[in-house]
Amino acid sequence: IYLNTTKGNGSLFKIAYKLGEAYSKTGITSPVYGLNKLAKNKLYSYIQKYNYDLIISPHLFPAMAITTLKNDGKDIKLINVATDYHAVPFWEETKPDYFVIPHSSLKREFIEKGFKEEILLEAEKEIDKYDIAIIYEIVLFIKDTLASLEYRDIPLRQIIVAVPGCVNSQTGELQLSKQFDRDLFDGKNNIKSIFENAFSIPVSMQNDINLSIIGEMKYGCLANVRNALLAYVDNGLGGAMVLNGKFYGGDCGYAGEIGLITTTFKNKKNVLDEFVSLRSIKEYFSKKNGKHYNVALLSEEYKKKGEVYEYVNETAHLLGEKLRDIVELLNISHIVLAGRVSLFGEDYLNCLKEELKSTRNPCEIKFTQLSKRSTLYGAITVSVDSSINHSERILL
Repeated sequence: IYLNTTKGNGSLFKIAYKLGEAYSKTGITSPVYGLNKLAKNKLYSYIQKYNYDLIISPHLFPAMAITTLKNDGKDIKLINVATDYHAVPFWEETKPDYFVIPHSSLKREFIEKGFKEEILLEAEKEIDKYDIAIIYEIVLFIKDTLASLEYRDIPLRQIIVAVPGCVNSQTGELQLSKQFDRDLFDGKNNIKSIFENAFSIPVSMQNDINLSIIGEMKYGCLANVRNALLAYVDNGLGGAMVLNGKFYGGDCGYAGEIGLITTTFKNKKNVLDEFVSLRSIKEYFSKKNGKHYNVALLSEEYKKKGEVYEYVNETAHLLGEKLRDIVELLNISHIVLAGRVSLFGEDYLNCLKEELKSTRNPCEIKFTQLSKRSTLYGAITVSVDSSINHSERILL
């Protein structure tokens, strides 16, 4: 039922959402409380029988049920988990000890609902591989966002999907890579088709690093820089270039893919991505130490200046050597480093600077100041420019 309400422009979902918001603003307690009171004694007996001392609620209804018991003075710890990307109506009627929210950008909404900032816990999702389920989750997030009070009256005209992979600038097709499940390249299941079917508006695919460097040229540290490289080190290793003051994508938009440079590291020959990317480093330590590593754990272990610190810095020197070769080849003057590699801080950056010292012409390297916003700014720039060009063609 829920999925059907979000089809097309999500008009049914918007109506339901508006009704829920309107009722919530009346200050009248949700009728769900009345239903919960009928079952509260059985619920509490069940909790006592199995000696539960913590309840985790990923949905409003059970959170209200436990709140009913808490209002009666029962000592039960409750953690709410927001699975929508907004503070949906009636969450404010619950009394959690902690509230897990999908992203820090939602804090303001939940605080406005009456929750104290100190109980709000951020839980950003780390994605190692994109599959159909993840793509549909993103689609539902966008529909939830469009249904919110802030955006529901703004028409959606175009979607640019920024992806961490090679996108052919001539055909708009995404090339197969390790970051995407093969099912996403199968007919109707491809990413562009999923978005077009969900929103019925023009959709284009763009490489996220290409968008990022356009954002840096427009609003970041590459404004007025003639020759530069953006090196993006995250789960994948990518890059993009500015040559003679303009974005340079090459014949098909693949220029700057530094992760595909062949190299040797610890007597193994492979592409640079297989040694330097955070994905490859996580895989190395997961296999070596027999436990799962995510980026947060890598960052934590790096700060201890032990084996992770030494290994990561070795990969930084390897990357620095290749960046030095690119600087010599193209005579560029600026390199911007982006991605979650910034969690490693100045020590990582200094490894790169050390390798770049030997270039004939000085080259400045620093972390981006725009963070994730550079991709968004780049997408806005591309969208506005394409709209202007379309309008000019119509006028002609």
